[in-house]
Amino acid sequence: ADRVYGALLQEWERTHVAVLAITGQDRLLGGQPELDRLIRLRMPYVEPLNHVQIELIRRRRNGDDDPRVREGILLALNGVAAGLRNSG
Repeated sequence: ADRVYGALLQEWERTHVAVLAITGQDRLLGGQPELDRLIRLRMPYVEPLNHVQIELIRRRRNGDDDPRVREGILLALNGVAAGLRNSG
């Protein structure tokens, strides 16, 4: 897991630098302040759902077959999608 996370983080950092270079901005969404504001307003609600989703997926992978775990995963997924105003 640490190796995968490290690879994802490195790729995100490279992508971040490239997007800033291409757009000429000094931060992501620098040219879209209203969208930046809306995303920042949603994040305090979306981030806890991400953590819930991660924990429930971990339980499921470890063999927890409780239907409430599956339902919780689906609810968290839908909550994150709604918070991001995206289908996933």
